[in-house]
Amino acid sequence: MALAVRRLAWILGTTLFACLAGCWGGSQNPSYFPYLLPSGDVIKTHAKPIGPGYYANFDPHAVDLAVEPQTMTSQVGSQVVILATVRDEKGVPRRQRRVEWKVTNGNLIEVDEAGCLPGRGGVEGNSAWSFTAHDENRISRGNANKADDIMVRPGQTWCVVSSPVEGDTHVQVVVPGIFNWDKRMKTTVVRWVDAVWEFPSRAVAKFGTEHEFVTKIAKFTTREPLAKYRVRYKIIDGPPAAFLPSRAQEQVAISDLSGLAKVKIAQLSPASGVNRVSVEIIRPPDPTTPSGSGVSIVTGETSIEWLAPDVKLAHSGPPSAAVNQNVTYTTTVRNEGRVDSQFVELTLPVPDGMEFVSSNPPSQVKNNALFFAFAPMTVGQTYTAMTTFRARQAGNVKSIALMKTAEGVTAQAEANTLITAPGLKVELQAPKTGFVNAPVTYSINLTNTGSGDLGEVKIMAQFDPGLEHDTIKNPANDPKLNLLTSSINGLKAGETVKAESLTLTPRRAGQFSVRVTATGGGLQAQDQHILTVSQPKVSIDVQGPDKRYVGRPAEYRIIVKNDGDVDQTGIVVRDKLPPELAFKIASNGGTYAAGEVTWNVGTLRPGQQVALDLVTECQKATPVAQLVTSITADGNYREDRVSKLQIDGIAAIQMKMADDVDPVEVGKNAVYRLTLTNTGSAPATKIVVKGTASDILDIVDATGPTKGAVAGKVVTFGVVDMLQPNQKIVFTFQCKALKTGDARFRVEYTSNLNETPIREEEPTMLVPPLANPVPGAPMGAIPPPPGGGVPMPLPKN
Repeated sequence: MALAVRRLAWILGTTLFACLAGCWGGSQNPSYFPYLLPSGDVIKTHAKPIGPGYYANFDPHAVDLAVEPQTMTSQVGSQVVILATVRDEKGVPRRQRRVEWKVTNGNLIEVDEAGCLPGRGGVEGNSAWSFTAHDENRISRGNANKADDIMVRPGQTWCVVSSPVEGDTHVQVVVPGIFNWDKRMKTTVVRWVDAVWEFPSRAVAKFGTEHEFVTKIAKFTTREPLAKYRVRYKIIDGPPAAFLPSRAQEQVAISDLSGLAKVKIAQLSPASGVNRVSVEIIRPPDPTTPSGSGVSIVTGETSIEWLAPDVKLAHSGPPSAAVNQNVTYTTTVRNEGRVDSQFVELTLPVPDGMEFVSSNPPSQVKNNALFFAFAPMTVGQTYTAMTTFRARQAGNVKSIALMKTAEGVTAQAEANTLITAPGLKVELQAPKTGFVNAPVTYSINLTNTGSGDLGEVKIMAQFDPGLEHDTIKNPANDPKLNLLTSSINGLKAGETVKAESLTLTPRRAGQFSVRVTATGGGLQAQDQHILTVSQPKVSIDVQGPDKRYVGRPAEYRIIVKNDGDVDQTGIVVRDKLPPELAFKIASNGGTYAAGEVTWNVGTLRPGQQVALDLVTECQKATPVAQLVTSITADGNYREDRVSKLQIDGIAAIQMKMADDVDPVEVGKNAVYRLTLTNTGSAPATKIVVKGTASDILDIVDATGPTKGAVAGKVVTFGVVDMLQPNQKIVFTFQCKALKTGDARFRVEYTSNLNETPIREEEPTMLVPPLANPVPGAPMGAIPPPPGGGVPMPLPKN
């Protein structure tokens, strides 16, 4: 506990001291709790917090240091500004961060001491410290040239270094607040030189000559020539050229006692154009370290323009042409240089697979080649030669143009032409078989089988008598009239098009020919199609019942057979159901919709047959239900079959027997009711009802739709001739209870549906008469209400 209190007191004391001291320090590094950095007038003594914070990351928002320039070359005696930037983890510059400087082999002239309080920064010999700026500032060198001013951004600080002698100055920059040692220190190098230079001027030279580049180097301080400086010359681009005598693209020259570094350049072959040349001046090793390497102090650029007759060659021709066509090539020479050419000679060999036709201007023909001479060619002048050849074979042809000038310039150009040979093929597509009066569609397809395009292609189609076209009236069947013509505009190489659709209708059975001829581009192609036409011969047999009852299935089998000699296509079978039949199931993919069952049979080969099964259900009684079966097929074939079906109803008598009261007192009547209901779909006839009472019952009365005759314990009713569907008849039997016991009353009936009687028996319990509840009162009298009064009669229903 005491230790915790002491630590808290130390933290509070340190915080208070830092706050008080901060009033006098203007540039101390920021710090974060619990590592508070004390501040004061001598800030350099407090680069890190005292106590445990010295070994911790007391400034976590300072993570990176950038120094610029990293390496540079400057004149001795000049002053170079070094900028340092401190950034946070997001790359944002941080203000008020302490930066320490140390200069080796040079002089530290000035350091950033912006601020108004004592702790703003300072210099001690070749060491210094400063703090990154809070605001943006401009460093002016105090002259009229604002271009050499330097902007100091927030988060940056600076120092100024110089040297009066040649050598390398190393500036080491440290940020103590950056916790990562790999990132808190950077070093920059300033190379001081006591030299001035003059790069070679841009030059112009005529082709075939040499030119000398001269770089001048002198002391900056005394303007005396500097010897032993190396100058590296390098050709960057341009026409073929090289340095002499090495004939290389790069050469190093050493300045002589006059401070001159010279090199010669020449063209490898005459050509116009500009060579750009880079010039790099390399200072000898540092006098303080003579064994070191030279230091590149500056790089510049110069150029040389070569004046030559720059004659350009162009040669072109068509990319493609057809066999036996003329092909013309255009060859152009133009002097784009800055001096005249003495003469230009063109040579054009006759391409393989071609023969020479003509040229403009006229040419000399020798050794299967054409020769043209143009002399002289002034600057900007153009000559054109047109050469025409005839293609004799298909393939790729290469035409070459060769040029040579008096100055020794040569060039070659070529043009490629694909010589194509078109081809023509016609194809007539149609079914091989057809049927009388069934239209047949012929498709005429054209193909360019060659490598060249075709122009207009004409088509002529002829067909035998027996085939008819809608637009041709030929009642006499004249073969000359059965002719149709058409054309297409063109056909590209390798292209296939459907040129025409031709619909013909056979009018009789047999074999008929259609012939088509296509012509175009000097080519002709033919094709023929033979159509075998037959009369459709399809038989249909419908097998099914003649009579069925309501609620029972009616099953049909339809047998379709091709009785012809050729395939019969497009066979469709349809069954139109009458309203008395309901669809249940169909075989062979039959579908039902809108009262019709459909089978798409398709194609049957000669002699082939197929059986189609249909299951229906009888819904309603009718003397005649007609099932219409039709078959259609290609060739305008149609045939119908009508199947007749008698649907009878089925009578069904439901028997129900019950007594009105159970038990019944002896001496009273037991009432029995028999109800017969026709729940079927046909009338029930010849219904005879008979009732039989047990020995303790005596039949008193019997009523029903017919008169009942009582004979002892048996009552028999007259015949009921007919009971319609959904109707019922009721028979009532009254029997007197003779003595106590289990009485039985049995009823039975016969009808046209059942010659054997159907019986049902109803039991009834017979009990003694009830005692009179009121003494002296007649039986059944209503007892007086409690407390006296007159009993009220029960309300009537």
